[in-house]
Amino acid sequence: MEDPLQSRDSVTFSSSGSDENRKERRSDFKKKLLNAFSKFKHSFKKKRVDELQAVNVVPAVVDAFRKLLIMDELLPQKHDDYHMMLRFLKARKFDIGKAKHMWADMLEWRKEFGADTIMEDFEFNELNEVIKYNPHGYHGVDKEGRPVFIERFEKLDRNKLMQVTTIDRYVKYHAQRCEEMHAIKFPACTIASKRHIDSSITILDLQGIGFCNLEEADHEIMKRFLKILIDNYPQTGGQSFIINVSLELRSLRSICEYFMDPKVASKVHVIGDRYQRKLLKVIDASELPTFLGGTCTCANQGGCLRSDKGPWNNPEILKVKGSDTLTAESSSEAEDNVIAVCEEDPMASALEKLPSEQGKLLTELKMDMDHIKEGLSEQINELLSEFKKKTLS
Repeated sequence: MEDPLQSRDSVTFSSSGSDENRKERRSDFKKKLLNAFSKFKHSFKKKRVDELQAVNVVPAVVDAFRKLLIMDELLPQKHDDYHMMLRFLKARKFDIGKAKHMWADMLEWRKEFGADTIMEDFEFNELNEVIKYNPHGYHGVDKEGRPVFIERFEKLDRNKLMQVTTIDRYVKYHAQRCEEMHAIKFPACTIASKRHIDSSITILDLQGIGFCNLEEADHEIMKRFLKILIDNYPQTGGQSFIINVSLELRSLRSICEYFMDPKVASKVHVIGDRYQRKLLKVIDASELPTFLGGTCTCANQGGCLRSDKGPWNNPEILKVKGSDTLTAESSSEAEDNVIAVCEEDPMASALEKLPSEQGKLLTELKMDMDHIKEGLSEQINELLSEFKKKTLS
């Protein structure tokens, strides 16, 4: 079957010459590439951090990752997306080999779980009753344009919830919601805010919840859903606000922080009952329900958590989404102003920004890059491990 991406930078190997000559040529190229990276890293260590920040290697790494996926037949057209590949690289700290393994596992999970057709095939007819016994839903956007998800655990009626649905169906519903987020909500928010959006804000209200309130079913649902989210939709969680947290749970948070990635910990805000000011710093009052200190009631739509308020319900925005005419500006610090790489060779663009001597050498070596793709990821990882210590940490 013909690769649907063959017309877009498809990776091919020259058929001329013997296998022995090709192997010899690849081996020689590897030595040159290693030597070039070694020289670059030597000068790299002497540069100041502010100078190094001008060297944007992120597009080049994403491009190399993409070509590696194409070569291994791991890039269906549906998932040929710059930002999606970048999220997997970030999730594995830009280790291309580990990111590729994570990507392959994601594709296998989607096949087994039926994620590609879950929006059409799965009907969660019990949704209205589920929201009644476990109030939750998307409501509005934050000041950056990201969708806001709210869940009120203090209103949870676990026994009645398990009477109207099952753990398996509830987990599948959450997976379906993830697919909807990527297919509809994120693109709509991107259009509305005129910047790339691929993460959300979460508000969890734990009023009256303590250790004794958590049961086995809660643990099972959270464990299964978090695994799906982390393994298959990485780096989509923006800031999380856990409010009305009891003292015992706040104590647990302090202990957990010792084991958390500092970047993850910085996104999680655990607050008592004085949370309104912090929420209003990131979300306009008109986008917050009154029960969280905002001004919105969605009175004509059954309440805020049933309204699904947001730009994804705006017919004009949906028209733009359907036309595929939008060019968004990225909101991520690591890849500012790199969406335009689809119109140029990202490796060439990155090389132009390198110091002239090393840039010239690497540019010359790049002419033979298509003949050595299977060894490229190791070399980029070696370079990037040094780069991350300086600019991506």
